[in-house]
Amino acid sequence: MKFVRAIWKLLVGIKDALVLLLMLMFFGLLYAGLSARPTPVTDGVLTLKLDGSVVYGYGVAQTMVKVLELCGDNLTRENIMKQAASLKDFRTEVLLPGIKINTSPTDFAPISSLQLMKFKGDKWELFGDVINADAGG
Repeated sequence: MKFVRAIWKLLVGIKDALVLLLMLMFFGLLYAGLSARPTPVTDGVLTLKLDGSVVYGYGVAQTMVKVLELCGDNLTRENIMKQAASLKDFRTEVLLPGIKINTSPTDFAPISSLQLMKFKGDKWELFGDVINADAGG
């Protein structure tokens, strides 16, 4: 009976994690689709202008995937929170070079560094070093 309970608990944990991930992906894509502004078709291609919320959502989804990978087969709430609170030097595809995600059980703020940039002509240009706000950083 203990074995059946353990299997059931594992299956419920997997289901909860998958539902959360699918909901994040669904609502992220729904928001992207509803907020995108189509531009005229050029060269047979329809392009969409996406705002910063879509980029942010993509980064959050990548972070959630990393946390679930770190959980392995133990998808309990306790383990998910433990893994989310122990990210070290994790980078998503949407972060600037040198910016990393770090969390700990006493510090849930994932990003504590920044990179200055200025608008030059028709694009943003990075300047200076990455500034880290961590204590002793």
